[in-house]
Amino acid sequence: MYREDHWKSITSGLSILTTKIELCGSINLLNLNTAAEDFYCQLLNLCFGYELKNMNEIASNTASIDLGDKVNRIAFQITADSNLKKTKKTVNKFIEKELYKDYDKLIIYNIVKKSSHKDNYIGESNIFQIDTKNDIWDKTTFLKKIKHKDIHFLEKISSFLNKELKHNTNERISKEVHTITAIIDYLSNYEADFDNDANYLESPDPDRKINHRFKEYSNYLTTRYLDLVEIYGYIYKQILNESDIRPIQLKKVASFLKSHTDFVLNRFNGNPKEALNSLVNQCVSDITNHNFEYDKTAIEYFLIEEIIKCNVFPNKV
Repeated sequence: MYREDHWKSITSGLSILTTKIELCGSINLLNLNTAAEDFYCQLLNLCFGYELKNMNEIASNTASIDLGDKVNRIAFQITADSNLKKTKKTVNKFIEKELYKDYDKLIIYNIVKKSSHKDNYIGESNIFQIDTKNDIWDKTTFLKKIKHKDIHFLEKISSFLNKELKHNTNERISKEVHTITAIIDYLSNYEADFDNDANYLESPDPDRKINHRFKEYSNYLTTRYLDLVEIYGYIYKQILNESDIRPIQLKKVASFLKSHTDFVLNRFNGNPKEALNSLVNQCVSDITNHNFEYDKTAIEYFLIEEIIKCNVFPNKV
C-alpha cells in the first residue's frame, strides 16, 4: 500500500508539472520551461545517479543541450517542442558544436509528450546519431524506467516531488472536483443569447487577448493563472478526461460564456479584472443551493481557464 501511495504521488506530481507547462505555452509563457531545467536536473541526478549540471549557466556554446554530465558522458535537452524539425535542429547543433567529443549520448526529454518520428535515427552516421525510439523521452518513458524500483527509492522520489511541487489532499481535491463539475453542469443549462452583430473569432488566440488586448492587465492575469494552474490544472484536466461530462455540455457552456461574459465586460468598461471578480461572485451565488462545500478559488481558476480558451471575454474580428 505504501508503494502504491508513493507511486501515485510521483505520477500525479509529474502530471501536474506537464499540464502546467503545456497550458502556459498556450499563452506564450515560456519562463516556466527555464525553471523546469533545474527541476529535471535534480530529478535525473536523484533517479539515475548522474552528475548533470545546467549548461546554460556554465557555457555559451551548448545551444543544443540544457544539462550535461561529462563524467557519465550524457547530455539532455529539456523541451516542450516535440516536432521533427526541432529534434533535427537539436542534433545538428550538437554535431556542429562537436559536443559528441564530451558526450556519448544525447537524450531529448519532452516535458509535454514526445512524438513518434518516422526516422529511426537522426544525425550523421559517421559522426553522431540519436535513436528516436530510445533517446527521446517523456513522462511515460521516465515512469517506465523507475516503476520497478524498490519502495525506498520511490519514497525518496515522492518526497522530492512533494517539496518541489504543490500537492492537494484528497479532501481538498474532492471539494475542487465538486465545485468545477457543478459550475459546468449549471452553466450548460443556460441558453446563449448572442448579439447578431457580435463577430467573435472562431479560433482561440490567447496570446493576442492576454498580451495585447488586455496588455494593461496582462501581468495580473498571467500571475493569477500561474498561481492557480499549479493547484487546479491537473484536476481540471482529469475532470474533462474521466468524468461523465458530455462534449455537448462543454459546447453549451462555451456558447453561454461568450455572450454573457462579453456583456459583463462591457458593463465594467472593458476591465477584465473587475469583470472576472463579478463573474466569480455570480457563480458562487449560482451554486450555493447545491448543498456542498464549494471552493471559490476553483471557480476563479475555471473562469481564467475559459479566458485562455477565449470563451470568456471572446476576441472579436
